[in-house]
Amino acid sequence: AKWDNFDELINLEKLNQPEWAPDPKSGAPFVVSAFNCTPFFYVDEENHIIGGLEYQIINKIFYKWPHVYKLVNITEYKYKYEQWAIILRRVVNKSSDLAACSQWQVMMNSSLVDTTYPLKQICVTFLVPKPKLLPRFTFILQPFSVILWFMTIVMFFLVSITIIETQRVYRMFQEYYAKDTTIVFFQLIRLWTLGGSSGMPRSTHHTLRLVYLIWFIFCVMYSTYYSAGITSALTNPQFTNVIKTVEDMVNHNIKWLEDTFLKTSFQTSDVENYRKLGDLGTSEKRRNVAIIVKQLSTLYLTDTEDLDDYERTNLTVLKECIGNFYLVFAMKKRSPYTRIIDKYFGRFQEQGLVQFWLKNATYFDSSRGHFKSLYSLYSDDVDQHNIDLKRRRYCY
Repeated sequence: AKWDNFDELINLEKLNQPEWAPDPKSGAPFVVSAFNCTPFFYVDEENHIIGGLEYQIINKIFYKWPHVYKLVNITEYKYKYEQWAIILRRVVNKSSDLAACSQWQVMMNSSLVDTTYPLKQICVTFLVPKPKLLPRFTFILQPFSVILWFMTIVMFFLVSITIIETQRVYRMFQEYYAKDTTIVFFQLIRLWTLGGSSGMPRSTHHTLRLVYLIWFIFCVMYSTYYSAGITSALTNPQFTNVIKTVEDMVNHNIKWLEDTFLKTSFQTSDVENYRKLGDLGTSEKRRNVAIIVKQLSTLYLTDTEDLDDYERTNLTVLKECIGNFYLVFAMKKRSPYTRIIDKYFGRFQEQGLVQFWLKNATYFDSSRGHFKSLYSLYSDDVDQHNIDLKRRRYCY
């Protein structure tokens, strides 16, 4: 620094401030709080770390510094949101230096902790019920929609009335033309065609043929459409409504296993569908209740460790993200380690190590096997087939 006589001020442009960095030999270990959150941390039944994406990253960055891992006791805290809150609280009260496990609740604690450079983007979404097969006995009704069935019933009712009235008028005309049935028939045609059959015999035959032709074309089209619908219902199973978006969840009243923070966020949202979705939250876990998960770009789903066999088979991933966030570490306020981690994160992304570690950590995951089922639209036991000669012979 030098004295500027003109302004009588100190020129700070060339003033080099010393930067403090933690000393690897200081003896104070770097404390990391985590729990069993695959694929970021894999913890066995004895609560020992056996691997994970963030576990590899932290070991790579702090190989020079002494560091220890402080795991949450899974017997005391069962639910994931409780475990997230515990490790975040440790950073706030300075008993830990870093909170791992893909922190996504840091926004509500942004004034209490610092965050590192984002490592990867993650989509927050739901596992929703898959479409159900309609009962087999309803295949007769499936070719037509509800409106078309209503029109069919109305048409059947009108035709029935027409036949009944025709029979009544026919008996009335028989009293006057008892011996000539042809004249009675033509009189009826004249009535139903508004006088079109009252002219010459050739005109009468043309009108009658026109009535028959229209009726025949209608019956052929109706029966063809119905036959094609029956064939489609037999070869391709029919399902209930498909849930693809948040709007579908609201329209079909799909309950979801609530999280206190998310439910409050939904209910105070400016988006109407989110406000309605907030009212559908439930604290009771049961069948056909949507579950919040986080989806990585490699089609890996987190928070699926506790799914039972029914949920793995009958739940599928919602096609819409309710929010996106970035994978970060929550750090103590004004921690010198934050800058060190940011520096390494940039290098890891440039060299492609993050993608490599993520693929490595998830490839050998035993829970990865059911992801294929969660990404399929229908249940695994659905079998679609065509009607071939072998199946057709059983009809006779």
